[in-house]
Amino acid sequence: MTEDQTAIKTLLAGRDAAISAGDATAAVAATAVGATSFELQPPLSLTHDPAAAAADLDEWFATWNGGVTTHMIDPEILISGDLAVAYGLATIAGDKKGEGPIHLWFRRTVVLERGADGWQIVHQHSSVPMMMDGSGLAAVHLSP
Repeated sequence: MTEDQTAIKTLLAGRDAAISAGDATAAVAATAVGATSFELQPPLSLTHDPAAAAADLDEWFATWNGGVTTHMIDPEILISGDLAVAYGLATIAGDKKGEGPIHLWFRRTVVLERGADGWQIVHQHSSVPMMMDGSGLAAVHLSP
């Protein structure tokens, strides 16, 4: 693993650790202002504003009993110049208020750009497969 790949893996693990610790400000710190996200929750597209993202994340943390954990499992990291892509499977787990235990596997892609201060996330996309039986339902029961 190269030095840049290690730095990116550390950045992603740090974001996961911040989410697990319930630290919204730290969780959004590695994302560039103006970055575009396509996440599991609505809306279809979101432009990153650090203060708004931290506030939204704090609201989401409040919907869990005892916190939530997320982890990107052994991401593949490709680097070309000052751009990098990290992709792979991720998991989220916790006890959702009013719903009970949740353990969901999903797909995550993160695009990063190297600047003067190091790597920053400029785009991220999370998704779950869709059942192709005409139901339009997400296939949230899958695991690797």
